[in-house]
Amino acid sequence: RTPLINRGKLFRRTGPLLALVDAIEARQQFTAAFDVRDLRHGEEYAPQLFHWLARCHGGVLLLTAHVMKNAPWVLQEATVLRARARLEGQAFRLFVVIDADVLDSRIWKTWFAPLKLDALQRLKLVARSEVVDGAFTPAELTRVVDAIHVGMDGLADAGDDFFARLSRLVAAQLAPLLQHQVVCDGLADALQVQDAQWEQLMGGGAALQALIARRLCTGDFSQLNGIEGLFRKFGPLLVSKVPELLQLHGTLGSYWVPLPSGARVVEALESMREAGGPVAADRLPPNLLLVQVHGGWRQDAVARKLAERLLVPYTNGLGQWRALAAGKEGQAGLRDRVARTLRGIYKGNPGLADADVIRKRGEALCHPSSPNPTFVRVSDAVSLEHMLPVAREFWSCLFIVTAAPGPCAEMAAAWGVDPIVHPPGAQTEQDCLDDVDAAMELLVPAAAGDVEEN
Repeated sequence: RTPLINRGKLFRRTGPLLALVDAIEARQQFTAAFDVRDLRHGEEYAPQLFHWLARCHGGVLLLTAHVMKNAPWVLQEATVLRARARLEGQAFRLFVVIDADVLDSRIWKTWFAPLKLDALQRLKLVARSEVVDGAFTPAELTRVVDAIHVGMDGLADAGDDFFARLSRLVAAQLAPLLQHQVVCDGLADALQVQDAQWEQLMGGGAALQALIARRLCTGDFSQLNGIEGLFRKFGPLLVSKVPELLQLHGTLGSYWVPLPSGARVVEALESMREAGGPVAADRLPPNLLLVQVHGGWRQDAVARKLAERLLVPYTNGLGQWRALAAGKEGQAGLRDRVARTLRGIYKGNPGLADADVIRKRGEALCHPSSPNPTFVRVSDAVSLEHMLPVAREFWSCLFIVTAAPGPCAEMAAAWGVDPIVHPPGAQTEQDCLDDVDAAMELLVPAAAGDVEEN
C-alpha cells in the first residue's frame, strides 16, 4: 500500500482529523502517517516529521482557521510538501483541503499564498463556524477521500521506489558536473529549484544537488527548452566531461515516455516470470506488446526508449536487444527468423537447439539478482496472425511489435490487444527523439542517430 502523510495539529481537537485518517485507511489502499497518533514517544518529533515529509508518496495539507493562529511550523511543512509537488511531478501528490473562511485571512495571503498552493486543485470546505466542533460533514468526508483516491490513482505505475532509485542515480551522475559552479548556478536558476527553500530546511550543497536530480527525474524539461537545452547548460564541460555527460544522457534519454507506457514493459516482464513458460493457445501471450508509432525509420528508437523508461534505475543495460522487420512469410518463416536471431546471442555455441535458447533466456529473465531480459522488436507489422504463436513458443523473450496508426488499430481490434499509444496533444515521438539526438550532437556529433539491426 502507498504511504500517505496526513498533516496533524490543524484542528483544535484531533477527532475530526482522525476521522479523515480513518476514512482514508478504511479503503485499504493507503497508509496514513499522522503525528498525534504515529510519532514515537521519547524521540525528537522534528526529525520524525521531516522523514515522513521526505519519504511519503502523497500529502494532505489541511488548512483551517485554527492553524492560521499557529502557522510557523505548518508553513515549514507546507513548504517541503509544495517543493516536492513542484519538483517531482508524477512521483508525488499534494492535496490542499482548506476552510472557505481561511482564504481571506492575512496569514494565508502573506505566508501561504506565496507557495502558490492556488496552482493546485483545492478542496474547499464550508466555513468551520457552520460545523459543530469542527467536524467534517459526512458529505465533505466522502468528497475529500474520493478526491484523494482519484488523485493518487496511477501513482504506482512506476513502482514504489522508481523515483527514489532514479533520483539517486541522476544525483550520482551530476556530482562531478555540479562541482563547476557556473553549471550548478545555471541549472538551479533554470529549474527554479531555489524557490522551494529546500536548502534552508535541509541545508547544504548536497541538498541542492539532490533537488536538481529530483527535478530532472520528472521528465519535464520545458523550462530548459528540451533535453538539448539541459545539455547546453553544461557548455563549459562539453569537452572535459564527455563520458559523464554521455552517462547522464543515457539515463534521461527516455524522459518523454509516459510512465504508464513504461509500466507496461515492466508488467509484461513480471507476467512472463510468473508464467514461467508458454501460455495456453486461447490466451494472449503476456510477452507481446503492440506499439503505435509514427515514422518508420525511428521505430527501433521508440521501442528502445519505451523499454528503457522504467528499467534504467534497475539495470546496467537494456539486456539483449534484437530487431527484425516484419516480412511476408508465413508462421514457419517468421519462427525461423526469430530463432536464428536469438541463436546469435550464443555465437560460441552455434549448434544450440531452439528449446535450449528459450530455456537459457528464461533463466536470464528470472535471475534473482541480475535479470537479463531479451527484447525482440518487430517493425512494420500489419498482422498478428503469425506473431502470436511465435511469441507463445518463445515465451522468455518480450516481443515489441511496432506499427503505423492504421495497421495498429486494425490489429488491436482483430486480436483484442490493448496497444501502447503516445498521448495525443503531447510532442510527437519524432519531436522527442529529435530533441534527444540534438543533445547527443552536442557531445559526440557522430554518435547521433539510430541504426537498426535487421
